[in-house]
Amino acid sequence: VSLAIGMLWTAHVVACMWFVIGTSAPSETGATWLDGSVANNVDVFQYHDIHALFQYTTALHWAIAQCTLGAMEIAPTNSSE
Repeated sequence: VSLAIGMLWTAHVVACMWFVIGTSAPSETGATWLDGSVANNVDVFQYHDIHALFQYTTALHWAIAQCTLGAMEIAPTNSSE
């Protein structure tokens, strides 16, 4: 149980860092992962236009996918990321 909690805590910290880098770090390309888009059955949205909870869960999913064999369609778009 403590190992799982430790892994989730680490994923949370990495997700928060990924989010801060995407929102605050300089970008030589002018783009960040938050400029990517997500689609539902009706519309297409950019991540930076969606609710913060969705942005956090996306970042958390990305962080967990980096440590496992899971796939994630979000990729770095500049050297800071």
